[in-house]
Amino acid sequence: MENLLVVKEVSTTDSRPRKKPRTSHVLPSRHYRAVAARLLTLREPGMSKTIGVASSRINEGNSTVVSNIAVALTHAVEGEVLLIDCVEPVRRSLGSGWFDLVFGNADLMDVVRETDTPRLFAMSAGALLEPNAAVYNRNRLLNVCQMLKEHFEFVLFDLPSADHMTGCYPIASVLDGVVMNIKAGGINSTRAVQIQNEFQTHGAHVVGAVLTQTQSYVPGFLRAIFRSSDT
Repeated sequence: MENLLVVKEVSTTDSRPRKKPRTSHVLPSRHYRAVAARLLTLREPGMSKTIGVASSRINEGNSTVVSNIAVALTHAVEGEVLLIDCVEPVRRSLGSGWFDLVFGNADLMDVVRETDTPRLFAMSAGALLEPNAAVYNRNRLLNVCQMLKEHFEFVLFDLPSADHMTGCYPIASVLDGVVMNIKAGGINSTRAVQIQNEFQTHGAHVVGAVLTQTQSYVPGFLRAIFRSSDT
């Protein structure tokens, strides 16, 4: 089976502060429902999963993509879904969040909040600054992910952009899978291969790609890249 997910005509996020993630009671588009269905095939029945979504650079609508996937999953599973913001930009009005939890400054019950979508919960980035990648403790990340899987059926991570200056790779390496968010025309084949190789070097498992703002065709280089990720 080919590990390629395609979403088209996805708008980017705006920069206005929000007290809750952009969620909706309306059934997501068929493209996001297809992504959710594909993610369901990657797990054994009854098993929870942690999935990260990462773009190659900032301002490519990653938060919109991961939020829509999260909403789609609430329509596809019976359990609860958690959406985690792992990106530092000024979203700290919600108080403690991911960074506080990972670095032991908050408990899980202090950082998980309800959204306006049934069975969808959210965790903000938190009050701390995003740390350098080298600061993350792998064992602590593994323990936090295991704790989250005990409470939620799916945990989705809005990852920082795939860059060495962010915490993208340390977080991705402890997740069950990573979906690359690729904006049409925003990345060439050489860079796409580099990012995939970086994820693999850090022990992260790329399970597919979401190709946004495009027509229905899929570039050949993407098919070649993610065909090699079949499991």
